[in-house]
Amino acid sequence: MNADGTTAGEGQVCRTDYRESGLAPVTLYTVVGGGHQIPGASTGMRWVFGNPVSGFDATGAIADFFDLTPG
Repeated sequence: MNADGTTAGEGQVCRTDYRESGLAPVTLYTVVGGGHQIPGASTGMRWVFGNPVSGFDATGAIADFFDLTPG
């Protein structure tokens, strides 16, 4: 973890965690240099949506946040 509380994820994603006693935790994922598509999704139509970010599963991060587990 960097001094500012950020950690670089795989690829072009940076994760920043904000924690303060008595408040809900917040996690920010910043996609650097990616196109306009959800990371981990299909890579079709790059000419419209730009380059996808690999190495980060946005759907999985959302599921983890909401504690959604299959089954």
